[in-house]
Amino acid sequence: MSLTLEKWYKANAADVPEFEEQIRRKVHYVIKLQYLWSNITELARTQNDELLETLEKGFRYIENESFEDTFHGLFSEINLNSEKLGKNTKRKKQKALHRHTKDCRRHC
Repeated sequence: MSLTLEKWYKANAADVPEFEEQIRRKVHYVIKLQYLWSNITELARTQNDELLETLEKGFRYIENESFEDTFHGLFSEINLNSEKLGKNTKRKKQKALHRHTKDCRRHC
């Protein structure tokens, strides 16, 4: 996550809604800091227990709020609770981490 942007958000909490509205008018979307790819990769790198929950919330946020209605249903077929990923949360997280590591080798 961009440290500068993170610091700005913390230091200017009262200005965040207006800032995000201006960004929305300019580029038509806003993605909250916790859902940025840099934060997701950090959760994966540190094997944080909140990885799957953060991904799930991020998908829902992007679908329903970030771009308003533009991407409604975009991630509807992704089920991070599927037993195809594993029988328990630990196994699901391992599978997600494996996928992330594989993708990062190609794109990071």
